[in-house]
Amino acid sequence: EDEAVVRDNAVGALSRIALSFGAALPLDAVLRAIADRLPLTEDEGENAPALRCLMQLLHAEETRAVAAPHMPALLKAIGHLLAGGGDGSPAADAGPRPCPLD
Repeated sequence: EDEAVVRDNAVGALSRIALSFGAALPLDAVLRAIADRLPLTEDEGENAPALRCLMQLLHAEETRAVAAPHMPALLKAIGHLLAGGGDGSPAADAGPRPCPLD
């Protein structure tokens, strides 16, 4: 359990670093590291910076080409988080949830 919390915190920290210094990082590795670990379940608060990071990198024209090969995994991760499944439970059973970006 402690390892999962540390992993979730590391993904959140990487996301915050990418938000601040995106172009200076190896974005291919950063995108893969974030998308492959979503949704974060032990520290769900770290889903918000991870989602913001992915959305920003996909929105920025200069990083879209780097993100293209990871698009299936990115869309799956983003869709899962926006649907409210950050805790691993089906969103339909849980009722309305706040946006993870709030």
